[in-house]
Amino acid sequence: MREVFQLVGETAAQSIQSVSDGGDLVPLLTTVDKYGNANYMRLAMDDSADAVRFGKDKLERNDDDKVGAVFVADGFVTIDDGKTDALVVDVRIYTDQVAKCQMVIPYTPAKSAKGFAIHRPQVVSLENIEQTKFQPLLDAFFLGIEEHEEGRKIWHEYYTDQIGSDQESYCGEQFDEQQWRSLLEIPCLTFLAVTGHGAEINSEQFELACEILSSCGRYQSQLLQSLASNAAPQLESLTASIAAEQSDYVESLLAHMELIEHHFSAQEVKGFKIALLALAKDFAHANAEFQGFNGTLNDTAKMALAGLVIALAVKLDA
Repeated sequence: MREVFQLVGETAAQSIQSVSDGGDLVPLLTTVDKYGNANYMRLAMDDSADAVRFGKDKLERNDDDKVGAVFVADGFVTIDDGKTDALVVDVRIYTDQVAKCQMVIPYTPAKSAKGFAIHRPQVVSLENIEQTKFQPLLDAFFLGIEEHEEGRKIWHEYYTDQIGSDQESYCGEQFDEQQWRSLLEIPCLTFLAVTGHGAEINSEQFELACEILSSCGRYQSQLLQSLASNAAPQLESLTASIAAEQSDYVESLLAHMELIEHHFSAQEVKGFKIALLALAKDFAHANAEFQGFNGTLNDTAKMALAGLVIALAVKLDA
């Protein structure tokens, strides 16, 4: 399944590239065979409705005995700012029980007054795919985006998490202003816990970390997405302040977790912790890449991640 979802990411990135300059999206059907060979088919027809019908029919019938397929067409979805354009992404994995997934990727058209923007992907439906095991597939989806050279650049430049109203909701309804400022330290403490020991952090490391925080739609926790997006612009100043006042970053992280545990259900807290560990892992691999290890974690980084798992007391699903 992961290989198929990586292809989904690549196909979505290609579609994002197509609409980023204001052009119309030609529906795109991508299939992959058992040998891993992908076939991209642009459905350029006189009537776009015919192209959509053709693509969905091919998706359902699987005439060519493929392993998986993804069909991307233009559509609409409602987000915080109202109704907007969206890529509608339909995925099929052809096993004895066909696995299905539909995602939407909202975007603000390039011709709009605000200019082009990509918003947080949303999973609309899953069939024969366990929700608890979907995170690795979502990771593969984002890896596919990263593998598409032009699509990756566009995604990083124009991605916005549409979290303005989210922050207002969290800050106004669940957290007061002081609590919210305190919680913004969580991404910074996580960053320091896996990269901040024994060496001064330079501007390039901060830049890599900010890129990760700014692309936080991959983390399946709305609260963490909001914290990450809002912490990104002030990461360097926040971490400098934290590092000057304390050295036990994990202990401080656990103190902040008490506030989250007080406001959310056990299931929501678990989801937040799992997402936080995914963020920590991304920080660690980015730091290893920076240090010239090709993303391979050294023993210190592995111990730091293991320490977080133990401290957060997360029982990861198999």
